[in-house]
Amino acid sequence: MIELERSPDSIQRMRKLNQEAAAKSFNINLLSRMFLLAQFLAFVSFVLARDRAVELIGWFCDRDPMTEWCDRVVYDLAIENFLGISERAGLKLPDRDILAMGVAPDASPSGPTWFDEFVHIPDHLAGALTSWDFSGDGSTAAAKHRTIVEEGLLDAFNIAIIVVRLAPEELQFSRLKVNSSV
Repeated sequence: MIELERSPDSIQRMRKLNQEAAAKSFNINLLSRMFLLAQFLAFVSFVLARDRAVELIGWFCDRDPMTEWCDRVVYDLAIENFLGISERAGLKLPDRDILAMGVAPDASPSGPTWFDEFVHIPDHLAGALTSWDFSGDGSTAAAKHRTIVEEGLLDAFNIAIIVVRLAPEELQFSRLKVNSSV
């Protein structure tokens, strides 16, 4: 981070992460989940920047240990991953920043943010998707989840559902299409 001339704040967050890693009570599971989130943010952002003319990509994550740990170092990791993937793929990025993070103000880290209601929408969709049996007709899903899938996701042209499979030897992403012909 120093060699890349990153901001002093970013360098400080990485130092804090390094100190946490040296502690006896270090939480490796939290670090693993945080790294996966950083990779996912970077990958989705890269695909958007590669396939569309974007002016700004916003990341609006729930506040939880992954996003708040070490003063939100996950965003520094995600930015570095995004820049690395983009460079390796030869993607020409604009001269200005195209990534924006929605975070709670430092004065009230546990208070509401202006984007909380937007974050709840994918939470409801994710809840419905996790209860749905995609190999059948969804009849085992709760009624409220069937309504969300049938009235909100069925044939939706503006919703992309990305299925992430984590196996011991690979990380696999695929798109799930929910349509009435299935």
